[in-house]
Amino acid sequence: MNLISLIESSGKTQAAVARAIGTRPQYMNAVIKGRRPFPIKWIEPLCRELHCDPNMLFGWEDKIIPVYGGADTSLFIDKTQSGAGEQPAGQTFCGSEYKSVMF
Repeated sequence: MNLISLIESSGKTQAAVARAIGTRPQYMNAVIKGRRPFPIKWIEPLCRELHCDPNMLFGWEDKIIPVYGGADTSLFIDKTQSGAGEQPAGQTFCGSEYKSVMF
């Protein structure tokens, strides 16, 4: 997870980000240190507050490939196998090698 680096690069404090997303700074610190699970409900407010997307938040930006080629690509698939990115553009992607789809 890239939460600490995204907070630092935003120029905001961890406490300010915690308050902005509606949680206590102590709870966010416990999540960052792995003492508490990451709440899914934080994804959207964190991305808005830190001006990022979920892929950046979780460090997946290098695992995203376009489903449809072209500059206006709006559907991306998260690849989990090394050969998954070798599919030709415009192909239909199916199978268990993909773990999530971002719209």
